[in-house]
Amino acid sequence: MIQKLLIANRGEIAARIARTARRLGVDTVAVYSDPDAEAVHVRACDEAIALHGATAAETYLNIPKLLDAARRAGCDAVHPGYGFLSERAELAQAVLDAGLIWVGPRPESILAMGGKVNARARMIAAGVPVVPGSHDPNDADRVGYPLMIKADAGGGGRGMRLVHSPAEVPEALASAQREALGAFGSDRVFLERFIARGKHIEVQILGDTFGRVIALYERDCSAQRRHQKVIEEAPSPSVSPALREQMEAAAVRAAEAVHYVGAGTVELLLSEDGAFYFLEMNTRIQVEHPVTEAITGWDLVEWQLRIASGEPLPAERPALSGAAIEARLYAEDPAAQGQPQAGTILDWSVPEIEGLRIDAGVTTGSVVSVYYDPMLAKLIVWAPTREEARQRLIVALRRLSCLGLRTNKAQLLAILRHPDFVQARHHTRWIEAEGVTGVGEAPGAKRAARLAALAHTLGRPRQDERGRAILPKVALGWRNSRARDAELLVDGQAIQWRPEPGALGGFQVVDGLTGATGRLVVEAPDGAAVAFRLDGHRQTARLVRDQERVWVHTAEADVCLTLDPPFPDRRVSLPPGSLVAPMPGRVLRVEVAEGDAVVAGQALIVLEAMKTEHTLRAPQDGVVGALRAVVGALVDAGELLGVVG
Repeated sequence: MIQKLLIANRGEIAARIARTARRLGVDTVAVYSDPDAEAVHVRACDEAIALHGATAAETYLNIPKLLDAARRAGCDAVHPGYGFLSERAELAQAVLDAGLIWVGPRPESILAMGGKVNARARMIAAGVPVVPGSHDPNDADRVGYPLMIKADAGGGGRGMRLVHSPAEVPEALASAQREALGAFGSDRVFLERFIARGKHIEVQILGDTFGRVIALYERDCSAQRRHQKVIEEAPSPSVSPALREQMEAAAVRAAEAVHYVGAGTVELLLSEDGAFYFLEMNTRIQVEHPVTEAITGWDLVEWQLRIASGEPLPAERPALSGAAIEARLYAEDPAAQGQPQAGTILDWSVPEIEGLRIDAGVTTGSVVSVYYDPMLAKLIVWAPTREEARQRLIVALRRLSCLGLRTNKAQLLAILRHPDFVQARHHTRWIEAEGVTGVGEAPGAKRAARLAALAHTLGRPRQDERGRAILPKVALGWRNSRARDAELLVDGQAIQWRPEPGALGGFQVVDGLTGATGRLVVEAPDGAAVAFRLDGHRQTARLVRDQERVWVHTAEADVCLTLDPPFPDRRVSLPPGSLVAPMPGRVLRVEVAEGDAVVAGQALIVLEAMKTEHTLRAPQDGVVGALRAVVGALVDAGELLGVVG
């Protein structure tokens, strides 16, 4: 068995690999960039080596630095995780040339399947059906519309664009090539005919060094937005035993065609008429591998390490048991078209539920930067049936507290509760087609959050400059002359309260949002947790304050409330036609110059945040003025980059 393992990755996957390695008695070494110095994966490993730098190119994509870290720590093996360099044959070859064990497929297998163009050609030769398309990006008219432009070396939805007409091709092609080059180091793209209402099915495979390949059933990854998976499950509710057998046979043929060793995934597209097509093969472990682990009982990372150490696969594969569903929690705002969010997690609290596993790359105090992917954690549940798993995952998401930045939790809940998902009628374009965003709180959620903020304010002990309690047994707002009315302004609306004479801790409240009145009794807060009773109805919440914002987690929803400042806001309002950065990021391209005439909808500035491009377009016809965007510059959310007047 491997003795000491360098984990050439970050976040939840690095921590997850370390967990299995520790169980097997393998020492682990993390690597980290400057922004990740205090990250969860650093503390999860036995040792950690600084790579020095902020960007992925300076750190996690730097092969010489990774090999130097392995040498300094005395490692005998390297595990690449997923993303970054996990599918780069250059790293695999460099590790082997350094005399180390590479936990992954042979470099030649990565080369054969890492490029989708070459992979398609090999699959055709192996008798595996592929989606009709072309390897020539200028062949769009022959392929037909709608079509997909895809990055040859891509994954995770990056370098991918859906095109409906010839007029859209030039901009979509250029954008896909730029994004592919930035994410994967190659701007090569190809075209595939778009299959509407298709389901994304993938087969997990394992191959050992003795030439044996087995399939470990399938996963359904059809719940996607912007071509990126958000909810995955195993087995697929849309795959019959007979179809499963056909898909597994095709996946095994695909792996055998490139003499595959280690864990990999063959991704397929299932059309409405029951036909399936090869999409790509991921020559690494997948983000969604835990659902396969849940239904098989096998630890896939353990088998990666055992295979890399020269062990054969067992004679029999495990039986399929129950159902598992995984939800990816992202730092992004569904109300703003899923724009990535950056900031500090002020409160991270996870529930304990039977069958629940959480793979997280964050905790309270973690800083989510603009440099890396915005995924925070994965919630995986197992249950005897799909419906039980779905219900457990809903409960887990409702109880999870992640405060300090906006997440897609409400969208995940909306997906899981939607009748189409319940009946497995969803497809890869379903989220956008149905507009399933989760935007808009559940009934009563806003009021519960406001009351929680009020309860926290009323229950927080008053202290002097030395931290000593001031009149701890006297109700807040109490005066010996008369009961004083007071209010808390939240989003410009007041919650008024008045202490009740003779009832310490009791308050008469009037909610300006709903006009409802009631008697509020506050219990002493315990850290971020606060409990209160409204007319005898006891509720709990988690609450943290960040300057003028109050972040509240309740069972109904997570809400960010803005307290009105004590003094008027004297900041100058932005002029009409302003181009404002929607999130922190880096200016990738500036398509215009000051003084240029533009038309509404024209692409003006391209930002890159968390490995994804975001285009600022002209809000109206006019002339570009006050252009402040500079290529390569880092910008903050809300920063004025230009004006179209």
